[in-house]
Amino acid sequence: MDYPKSVPNVGLVNGRFVDENASTGQIGSLIPAAWGSAVTDEILNMIYSSGLTPNENDNSQLAKAINKRLEEFAVSFATKEDAEAGTNTTKAMSPLRVFQAINKFLVQATEAIAGFAKIATQPQVNAGADDTTIVTPKKLSSRLSAKADLDTPVFVNPKTNSTPPPGDNGASMVNTNYIYQEFGRLLVSASETVKGIARFSSQTEVNGGIDDNSIVSPKKLRAGFQIQLAVNGYIYFPTWMGGMVWQWGNRSFTAGVANAFITPFPTEAIICWALANSIVGGSASNTAPAVQSLSATQMTLNFTASGSAYNFFWFAIGR
Repeated sequence: MDYPKSVPNVGLVNGRFVDENASTGQIGSLIPAAWGSAVTDEILNMIYSSGLTPNENDNSQLAKAINKRLEEFAVSFATKEDAEAGTNTTKAMSPLRVFQAINKFLVQATEAIAGFAKIATQPQVNAGADDTTIVTPKKLSSRLSAKADLDTPVFVNPKTNSTPPPGDNGASMVNTNYIYQEFGRLLVSASETVKGIARFSSQTEVNGGIDDNSIVSPKKLRAGFQIQLAVNGYIYFPTWMGGMVWQWGNRSFTAGVANAFITPFPTEAIICWALANSIVGGSASNTAPAVQSLSATQMTLNFTASGSAYNFFWFAIGR
């Protein structure tokens, strides 16, 4: 939009409209109908776009329309909390809020917190006391080089000089290659004639009884061995002896009634027999027992005799 500068004889002065002045002879400017309509349409378009209805008697509608459009497109500024949270996508950030958002994360780094830390000075690295700064490779190298110059040891060959030279103050040390050679000489496999080192046998190797280069520990040697020396007792032989189990006893039996072993056989009872010991309510000639049934946990004896309960010596083998 502009003044109608291109319309002839409009009478603009310095590009603007002027009033007629009879005393000076100034002719008043003309306002072309097209220009007047264009200005009016321009204003009406703004009023319409703001959702207002033009009113010939209301000269404040243009201002209302502009304010309404400004409100629609206005952007609110973020608060400090909005800036530090960093989740809002509709509010504007002022320079202060940007600073506050960044400053929230500019924390001192520690062993537990990720953050920022300054680079240590060479005196700080040399002193080794500060625990809040970062050491660069260059400063670390300078520190190590200085330390090496102060503490450079004198290597001594023990075969020719087993003690530090006079005035050494204990700074000498044995050549590492010599130490390696000495350990290599001593770390040999043990045998019946040579002292050395040997590993512990596995339980499988102990049970197999073939390997002759490893050491048997007390635990693996005993593996599975148990014993109860009593009238009613048992022996669990170790696994490397087959894991056999012997059980024995002297107890009362009733014909055809199962009687539990002192301890269950891990896998099975292989064989069992019994022998008459004393008679309760019957004659000895009628008490010859027979094993009626046998399992890993119990045995059943069968015999013919008067009375119901008889004592027998018994012995069982299993695994």
